Amino acid sequence: MAYKILVLKGDGIGPEVVGEALQVLKIIARRSAVDLEFKEGMIGGHAMDTAGTPLPDEVLKLAQDSDAILLGAVGGPKWDKPNAEQRPEQALLGLRKALGLFANIRPVKTVKELMAASPLKAEVISGVDVVIIRELTGGIYYGKPSEKRAAKDGREAVDTCFYTEAEITRVLKYGFELARERRQKLTSVDKANVLATSRLWREIATELSAQFKDVAFESQLVDSMAMHLIRRPKDFDVVVTENMFGDILTDEASGWPARWACCRRLRSARSSTARASAWDSTSRFTAARRISRAATRRIRSPQFCRQGCCSSIRLGCDRKPS
Repeated sequence: MAYKILVLKGDGIGPEVVGEALQVLKIIARRSAVDLEFKEGMIGGHAMDTAGTPLPDEVLKLAQDSDAILLGAVGGPKWDKPNAEQRPEQALLGLRKALGLFANIRPVKTVKELMAASPLKAEVISGVDVVIIRELTGGIYYGKPSEKRAAKDGREAVDTCFYTEAEITRVLKYGFELARERRQKLTSVDKANVLATSRLWREIATELSAQFKDVAFESQLVDSMAMHLIRRPKDFDVVVTENMFGDILTDEASGWPARWACCRRLRSARSSTARASAWDSTSRFTAARRISRAATRRIRSPQFCRQGCCSSIRLGCDRKPS
């Protein structure tokens, strides 16, 4: 059976990076005896120019019929208009919500060959092995109202951070289950000293920790967590946090620098069968895991581009390494 892969190259550097990743993926699939079927679609700024929307209906349908999506960056200076009704990034939010991709799982390990490029000391980042789980379909990125408007004394704007108990519980529960399979430590990140949504988050996290007594549990405020990821990143195993905090903290962690092993986004389970298939060894993720592991084994000595391209590392770069 062929696994269906939807290729969305995006904008800017996206097509270049995805194009190289696609070539690697084809080689790994061939050597790993995995049958892959590729289809391409258009999202983001180029989709706005061509179809008038950042996420065309036909592309969303292809995504719903696929086993995985190979996705490039979207957006760029051409479409950087804060007051525009449509923006390239809306394609990402639309995909996540429509597909129920509630858990953004970002495993990161430091790589010996890259540590010299880090602004941090080698003894600080050596041996780091962290999984950061970012809730992906709730929070301030989706809450309503979200708008800029005219007021009596001038312009004003509002964004709404909204979470339900079910949204928080499902991502935290997955984090605890993953921590149980790793080093049995989970850190929940919030801003409970200020935000009501974070106080609910911490309350639910603490309640769930009682069900996973074999997992060491702690809560951290997001501002102090930003410092701890720089000063003592080796102390963390699985980190779970809400949408915006996860967006920021994972960007910080990418500067260690390290190898982002893979990014799996779990679909919300609609049945017990679907829940069982999320991590089951016979599920579709088996092929993805095999491909990811084989791919990371192939990347031995990455070359940094002297031109300072956005991707930092270019597979098959024809420029001289710095």
